[in-house]
Amino acid sequence: MALVLALQIIEISSLLLLLLRLLYTFVRKAWWTPISIQKMMKSQGIKGLPYEFPHGNTRVIAAMRSQSMNHPMDIMSHDIFPRIQPHVYSWIKTYGEIFTMHKLCSFQRFIYVFEMFSTVEFYKLAWVGCTTFRY
Repeated sequence: MALVLALQIIEISSLLLLLLRLLYTFVRKAWWTPISIQKMMKSQGIKGLPYEFPHGNTRVIAAMRSQSMNHPMDIMSHDIFPRIQPHVYSWIKTYGEIFTMHKLCSFQRFIYVFEMFSTVEFYKLAWVGCTTFRY
C-alpha cells in the first residue's frame, strides 16, 4: 500500500514538473524573448509596433489588409504596394525606413534603405543575426 502511494506521488510530481517545464518554455518563447528583442532594438534606435501577447502584430496586419481589400483600387493608379501590404506602407510612413514587427512569435526587421541593407548583410554575423528571427 505504501509502495503504491509512493509511486503515485512520484508520478504526479513528475507530471507537475513536466507541465512546469512546458509553461516555462511557452512563456520564454511567447513573451520573454519578443519583449527582450524589442527592448534591444529600441535601445539601438529602431522603432516599431509594440509586441502584443501571444499573436504579435497579426491582428493589426489582418485588419489593415482586409480594410485595403474592401475598397476598389483607383483605375488610374499603378501604386499597388499600399494595397497589397498596407501595414508595411503605413509603418514606413510612421516609423521610417527601418522598423520592426512581430508575426506570432517571430520577429522581423524591415530595412528599406539599400545602402543600409547591403551594410547589414555584409556584417550580419556581427550585428543581430539575420533579417528574420525564428525561435
